[in-house]
Amino acid sequence: MTLGKKEFLKYLDKYSNERIRIRIAVESGKVIDIVVQYETLIEGKWNAIVRHD
Repeated sequence: MTLGKKEFLKYLDKYSNERIRIRIAVESGKVIDIVVQYETLIEGKWNAIVRHD
């Protein structure tokens, strides 16, 4: 059993203050977990606004 993880970030505005984070976990060639999270930058810190597992 091989467990692999990939993470992707997509910035949504021209100032890079809003982004979507996607994490995918794969085991033996099958997706076992997906997380999609909307984040915003507030006072220099990334904050999760909405998360779907």
